[in-house]
Amino acid sequence: MNDFEELMAAFGIAGGDRAVLEDQAIAHLVVIGNRVVSSRGLAGLAVQAEETESGVRLQIRLAEGVQLGTPVHTCFGVLHKAGNQQIEIDLVLGHDSSARFISHCLFPNAEKVRHCMDARIRVEEGARMEYQERHYHGPHGGVQVMPKALVSIGRGGRYVSEFSLIDGYVMNPGGGG
Repeated sequence: MNDFEELMAAFGIAGGDRAVLEDQAIAHLVVIGNRVVSSRGLAGLAVQAEETESGVRLQIRLAEGVQLGTPVHTCFGVLHKAGNQQIEIDLVLGHDSSARFISHCLFPNAEKVRHCMDARIRVEEGARMEYQERHYHGPHGGVQVMPKALVSIGRGGRYVSEFSLIDGYVMNPGGGG
């Protein structure tokens, strides 16, 4: 089984439907470690991804007035037993736009993985954003999750965020369970 197939197996366990990656009407981004392995944008949604030594740097822009009818799917994973993944996100939803993002974070073999996210999110006036993050940590559960988001919301804007752990546990930064 290649890396993509292994990640897709974990994606299915975490509730993801592989068909969304094949649907031309759905935007997505799949990152394994620090490699972008699949992506698709849509009109009005610009996604720039830069691979870094330990992860990716993303710049995401939703144009003013664009209302995405389907969620944007992102998938971040580490397949090795140990490693670090650093996700940097700069996301802007333009005036009166709306989008829903579903992020699957998959670590099926993790024994000592550190997953960090540093996000700057700007929801402009009248814009709406929903963000759902779903984690699958496999049978060992050896994942440190270290998210940070600085969110600014314009007048009449709305931001909703939800985190789910499908399987496993999250280690505290001190290394305990």
